[in-house]
Amino acid sequence: MENKRPLCKYGDKCFRKNQNHLKNFEHSSNQSNNENLNLKTENQELSDKSEKLDLLTKKYENCIEQNENLDKIEKFDLSKISDLKIFVAEINKMEMPDDFFQFLEFCKSLNESDPKYALIDIGIELTGIFDLIIRGYKLDYRVHARYFLDPPEFQTVLKVLNSPSDAHFGYFRDDPDELPVFVAISEPKLDCKINIRSDNLFGALNWYMDELISGRSYKIESCMEKVKKIKASFDLWCEKLKSSKSFSLSLKTPRIKSREKKVNAKTFHSAGIVVPLDSNGFGYREIPETYEKQKQLFRIFCDKNKEAKKHANDRIQEIITLIQFANDEIDYGMGLEFGLNMFCYGDVGLHKFVKILLPVTYELLGRSLYAEIISEHRLLPKSS
Repeated sequence: MENKRPLCKYGDKCFRKNQNHLKNFEHSSNQSNNENLNLKTENQELSDKSEKLDLLTKKYENCIEQNENLDKIEKFDLSKISDLKIFVAEINKMEMPDDFFQFLEFCKSLNESDPKYALIDIGIELTGIFDLIIRGYKLDYRVHARYFLDPPEFQTVLKVLNSPSDAHFGYFRDDPDELPVFVAISEPKLDCKINIRSDNLFGALNWYMDELISGRSYKIESCMEKVKKIKASFDLWCEKLKSSKSFSLSLKTPRIKSREKKVNAKTFHSAGIVVPLDSNGFGYREIPETYEKQKQLFRIFCDKNKEAKKHANDRIQEIITLIQFANDEIDYGMGLEFGLNMFCYGDVGLHKFVKILLPVTYELLGRSLYAEIISEHRLLPKSS
């Protein structure tokens, strides 16, 4: 009888022990050889795409912001929107927190006609999903205002103008179906770190203005009097919010502390990942290489030395195979951690592995929107 089962790509060398996998996939040696040929072809295609991505990244590294062409974009008629929160959730595909809308009201109090630039005197521009509720732009908000090193979990909403480090603030959420767990700053021209600054925009902006006034980390072209004027208006606004206990200005709130206890692994970006664990502790297992070893592995792979590159490729493939085993036993966190580490390393040469790992992992975790974002995100230049 003809065997109509689909082929396992590892053929007779497959080490998976999951009975459903053994039952549903064919593992004969002849079919394995055919599959290996297909894999070589696929790897060559991925390599070609990687080279194209590298050229694309270099070509657009110093390009002008795509925001400069936004006036040609079709717009929603915001006057016809009856419920702004529902509208934003539908277009954004994620619900935005209360502080997001309250922050817009604060900016309107400073500049009613154009709140997008209400904070220009402290070098801040509202961007990302703010462009929907301020200007009504019909954009793909999965990728709009997304920087090259922003993982899917991070959604940029504020950019620091003329920043030599490309500093920008964004919401971070572990699951797209949940509200953000914190607001962080990213400075991709320094490193891939996502540094937590509060659990809301007011707390993050308060930290930033304190840094400006103290002169510790950031400098501004505006005179300090203008900065202090905005800070005074900000303090008055927060005083009103304080009475309703809406938001905290603390850097580390109870919500952030609570999440820290759930973090499975820190990852290269340091904000960490959180994946659910079942009653038996399944959900995450460690990568069999330290972060230092992983960085060394990625560095060698991205080097031009073909012999060293082959050894690094073999080791990466071994880890990916272990991740396949982990997925069979619902330890999806391993693939998420390794995939994000490769993504955050920042070299498009690794994106062929990112393409293999992250979309599948996000789907397994039930985070389909993040699978969409990472698939689109990799084509963006370093400064989007």
